[in-house]
Amino acid sequence: MSASPGQRHVDASPSNEAVLPVLEWMVRHADIKQASLRSILQDLSFKFGGYDFSSRKNWIKEHVLRCLRERMQTASGASGEQPISGGNATAPNASVNRTADPEGPPGVIESATRKRRSNKAKRSQENDDDTATYRESPLRFTGLMAPVMLAPELAAVCGGQDILPRPWIAKQLHAYVREHELRDPSQGMRFRPDAALAKLFPDRDSVSFFEMNKLLEQHIRKESQCAPEEQARIQAWRQEWEAKGLTQRRKIPAKRARVRAGRQHLKEKALGASFSPLSGGSQSTQDSHRSSTPSTGKRKASGLAQPLQVSEALSDICGGARILSRCEVVRLLWEYIKKQQLQDPNDRKVIQCDAKLQRVFDGETRVTAFGMNRFLGKHLQPLQRNDEVGRGSQSELDSES
Repeated sequence: MSASPGQRHVDASPSNEAVLPVLEWMVRHADIKQASLRSILQDLSFKFGGYDFSSRKNWIKEHVLRCLRERMQTASGASGEQPISGGNATAPNASVNRTADPEGPPGVIESATRKRRSNKAKRSQENDDDTATYRESPLRFTGLMAPVMLAPELAAVCGGQDILPRPWIAKQLHAYVREHELRDPSQGMRFRPDAALAKLFPDRDSVSFFEMNKLLEQHIRKESQCAPEEQARIQAWRQEWEAKGLTQRRKIPAKRARVRAGRQHLKEKALGASFSPLSGGSQSTQDSHRSSTPSTGKRKASGLAQPLQVSEALSDICGGARILSRCEVVRLLWEYIKKQQLQDPNDRKVIQCDAKLQRVFDGETRVTAFGMNRFLGKHLQPLQRNDEVGRGSQSELDSES
């Protein structure tokens, strides 16, 4: 088989003695700003007929670093500078393509390490207590905090309480391990079960805190898996603890607080520019219409902001307004639901309909937050021409536009 110019084909793997002169020549004539260990391996493979040098990667890297040191010493001697020695030397004002080769010269690795440490210090400063803000919210016993029924052997370890949320179960077990000094001295993240914990973790001499929650699943029952009497006890427990008005305090780092403040600003700006049922548009919307819309053109609200005729049943929920946009209907509907506390405490996505909502939702007693929008279509009708004229403010907006 004929070889292309500049390329040699070999039947056997090339020896190190044959590779070394080619490697030294390549490093001496390589552009340090562009060269990488991966590119050198590819060039060597091309020179030696496609041979895979990945098995000699460490050997090649060692000689590449040696050749780089020799090259930099020669360059520094010619310019009158002190010779650079040591394995961490890099060429002055030179950088290596770290994206192409993650295993570059040690000097570049140290530079990347310093950069990571600097970023970590910045993040630590962002999360510092002096610069962080805190947000308190009511403690809801739903989701991960939903109370569960404990087996007798688990309740015995948790102070005799047979109803607890999962995070509180983990806290009780951690406190039990500390109180009885069961932590493994050689491995701090493991503990050795005593007689009481052996009932929860049978045939295990040592248990990791990471796998503890998974092993406890067989000793826990969700509310849906309990008998009616136990479900009533769980609901009574939830009502009792929610009546205490407990709150949870969460730390918000400064960076996250700035992001949330920016989002809130955009949200308020969007709500301020939303369509108003009384004036046909907010003041900012009208000002933008006056300044940007030509005097001959008329710009009306469209899409979800388009005013619609509201039915009588839906109007009772929306404060008596008969002309609203769909966005405003949804907003007022949620205000009514939260004011009347119609969300299911066990599943906040489910709405428990009262008499007014049943008129809108075709007599349904329970609807989901995602499914209630499909009932609104029959209660929202396009405005007729006489309705638009009767509004007055919409006509003024059109004339000023």
